[in-house]
Amino acid sequence: MLTLTNPVVIDFEFKSADGCVPVPHTMCAKELSTGIVHRYACGQLEGLIAPPFPRDYTLVAFAADAELGCYLALGWPLPPRVIDLRIEHMMFDLNTAIVEHLGANLEGALAFYGISHASENKKEMQKLGGRGGPYTPEQITALADYCAQDVIAEEKLLAVLMPKLDESSLYRGRYMNCVATIHHRGIPFDVPTLGRIKSHAKDLKLIWIRKFDPDCEIFNAAGTYKVKLFTEYLRKRGLLDVWPRTPKKKEPTTNSDDLRGMYLTHADNKDIANLIELFNTISLLDNFNLYVGLDGRNRVKQFNPFGSKTGRNQQKGFVFGKAKWVRSLLKPAEGHAIAYLDWNSMEVGVAAHYSQDSNLLEAYASGDAHMFLAKAAKAVPQDATKDRKKTTYPPEIFEQHLIIRDQYKTCDLAAMYDATYIALMRKGLTREMARTTLRHHHKVYSRFWEWISDRIEEADIRGEASTDCGWQIKVDAEARNFNSRSVGNFFIQAGSAELMRLACILAVEQGLGVCAIIHDAFLLEAPIKDMQRQVDALCKCMNEACNVLLDGFLLGIDGWQRDKWVVYPDRYLDERGKGFWVEIQESLGLLEEKDVIPSVSG
Repeated sequence: MLTLTNPVVIDFEFKSADGCVPVPHTMCAKELSTGIVHRYACGQLEGLIAPPFPRDYTLVAFAADAELGCYLALGWPLPPRVIDLRIEHMMFDLNTAIVEHLGANLEGALAFYGISHASENKKEMQKLGGRGGPYTPEQITALADYCAQDVIAEEKLLAVLMPKLDESSLYRGRYMNCVATIHHRGIPFDVPTLGRIKSHAKDLKLIWIRKFDPDCEIFNAAGTYKVKLFTEYLRKRGLLDVWPRTPKKKEPTTNSDDLRGMYLTHADNKDIANLIELFNTISLLDNFNLYVGLDGRNRVKQFNPFGSKTGRNQQKGFVFGKAKWVRSLLKPAEGHAIAYLDWNSMEVGVAAHYSQDSNLLEAYASGDAHMFLAKAAKAVPQDATKDRKKTTYPPEIFEQHLIIRDQYKTCDLAAMYDATYIALMRKGLTREMARTTLRHHHKVYSRFWEWISDRIEEADIRGEASTDCGWQIKVDAEARNFNSRSVGNFFIQAGSAELMRLACILAVEQGLGVCAIIHDAFLLEAPIKDMQRQVDALCKCMNEACNVLLDGFLLGIDGWQRDKWVVYPDRYLDERGKGFWVEIQESLGLLEEKDVIPSVSG
């Protein structure tokens, strides 16, 4: 069993607002080794420059990133060790092969172990603490009492979890320090332009509807989406049979995730491209849930570290989870630059190393694993390339090569999740193409599929699957809704998540300006004069993670090149959303300069 050095259970109450850093006003902490309790009511934290207990301690908290965020807001040094009871409870008690997303609150964790909680009005107290002062003397006392009750409850939870904890628990806590640091830093944002878009969201929506649906074949004259109209629209154009459907009502979907695959397989169909562009933008303008603090920095609504069964973050309100053009709101502050450093085809590289499949290793070394598979399947010529500057083929043939590559890319990535051909069809591939690409994947990378099968069998025998760093899921093949493919998916995705975590820890702990964690990438911000040093240092951290976890097998890194940095006064521009961004700006100019209020039927 893990031995904790001077464990201190701590809880804060703080004013909270989406996009803002917390404003802590109440704290209670208990040193478990001595029994000393520290209680600070509203107004008493001011002037405290460090935690009021010995420096060498282990912070214990439920959802520790919130408490650590309060540390940073107060200017306190982060603790040397952290145990996050929420993360440990989710992994040890809730994470099984049949779940996809993880989540837990303190009440649920206590109930899981049959522990009662003294607070009977928790929701009211959370709301009171979250709004911030001023408070009456009675409210100040009530908040301090409530904070102390949470500490008592968390001490009990720690006691029942202790037999399960090990050194990997402290490693996950180390990552929580980094999560809090990144969230505290925030992402540099073009706040004025965000405000302009929000203030004209309704009119921008009508402009886009009129542009893409001038004859009201999808939206009625008032700008309201009508599924019957859309169904008939698809029928007239021969698209109804191939269009993805909603799970329950089996109606044509407008969900952006479902439509992404349609674009890949019908990239030459302008009707489909326009529809996807329309629906993505309308969805965003209907609910523009991006949050910016008083400091002008964008922050996610919820970071949700370890929020999936594979240990990946599940961030909510994340700018990188929106339409591509929205990323153009990212803009470095004066004198600063940002860089987007990502691992090339991360899952493919991880799968190649784990399985030691010679063809997959060769595919990854080629620099374009997706085109490699297309070539192996003889779907494109051996000299086909995705590089427009290097191709020797006419434009129309080159574009066809890109479409085929995208189809094999869909298969390549989905196969790492052990997807079936039916799943590929849901991503937009035709039945024939789904079967063909998946068949070639199994044939070309047969060693990889043998390795996956062995890992699934091993996990079934052991009753669990785990990473080298200790993240694990329970496996019960007899459980209801069990799917062996979800176990096969775990190894690649969880291994990739561990790479991201270790690289993040190494980078943040040496003070690099990481301001966002994307699926397989980091967003780095630094003063222009220090940018080269920080980019080089981040690359070293990413390589060191590979050295430790992939035995020296280095994944390729992109985005480190100086010409790919975004330097003030420029803004971030994703090529896939660049045209959209330009049109949004033109529409804004029209609305602001000419005071035009459009109508769909006008």
